[in-house]
Amino acid sequence: MANSAPNTSGLAQAAKDRAAEKEKQAKAAIRRLTREKKPINFASVAQEAGVSRNYLYKHPELRAQIEKLKTSTRSDRSLQATPDTGQENIVAALRLKIRNIETQHQNEIKAIRNELKTANQRIEKLTGQIVMLQYK
Repeated sequence: MANSAPNTSGLAQAAKDRAAEKEKQAKAAIRRLTREKKPINFASVAQEAGVSRNYLYKHPELRAQIEKLKTSTRSDRSLQATPDTGQENIVAALRLKIRNIETQHQNEIKAIRNELKTANQRIEKLTGQIVMLQYK
């Protein structure tokens, strides 16, 4: 007599275990690629994890993480692609800008000191006039 209600719980559990293992492999692959500063995209993660690209696209959490890292590593590479001479030019330009700002600042301080000196002289003159008026 055939079993009318076959026990499939073992098969279902095995499928869940395989799915969890694939997800674990994909997350580990993303971490490795990030740590090794390798390009992160669906193809590289799929190859590293031993899963299909379709699998990665169908899992929203993995897909979002890959898309986020794909964008951030692209911008990081563009920053790193700047040659040293380019960086040196930027540093030199910034130093020049700082010197110009410092010079402007010193000139402003001199102008303020001159205004203060003029104001103090005016105060002394007015104070003298007040004293003279008090004694008349």
